Amino acid sequence: KEACGLRRATAWVASVFLAGYRYKRLTFLVGLWTVVVASVGCHALWFTSPGTHKVLLYALPTFVLGMNCLLSLEAVFSYATLRGYATYFHMLPTRNRSRLLLEIRVVTDRIVTTIFSGAVAAYVAYVGFNGLEGKALVTTPTANAFHIVETFLQMVYWATTTFSTVGYGDISPANGYGQLVAFLIEIQALAVLGIVFASLFASRDQAR
Repeated sequence: KEACGLRRATAWVASVFLAGYRYKRLTFLVGLWTVVVASVGCHALWFTSPGTHKVLLYALPTFVLGMNCLLSLEAVFSYATLRGYATYFHMLPTRNRSRLLLEIRVVTDRIVTTIFSGAVAAYVAYVGFNGLEGKALVTTPTANAFHIVETFLQMVYWATTTFSTVGYGDISPANGYGQLVAFLIEIQALAVLGIVFASLFASRDQAR
């Protein structure tokens, strides 16, 4: 009876967690909170002075970006072993939707979350550590909402060009903080390329 009760309690906790947890939602909320805190504190003494609080604020979106890279590697492994990711690994029902479109949606989620979390991490690296440099960059954002949005959109632009391996050079990493963000985005780009090839080989094997 005790084992049965423990099993039921564990199942209930797991169901509540799965009902409330969505990686895209978590990425968006963490990114929004991080940008707000970094923007409000960019001219405050507690943020401009050296301290662990600033490093932790940088580590949060960087950790999310790294987890997204692991999820992409998970997708490559799933395609290589199960011949599918959305339907076979996550058990997502196809219903009236095409299985191919479902797989494309999952891969698109990886790309969007990478660019967003990469832009957030780059924003904190730039505001807190001057981790990016370039003539195209605006000055360090003030509490003005327009400057905050403009700077964040530039971070989205940089994350997108870095992810697509274009890298025009108008914005580039200036120190280790910016280089780490660029490295994680580039690793994610290679992982997505691996997903594409793995899905193509999986489709070919299924056709055979």
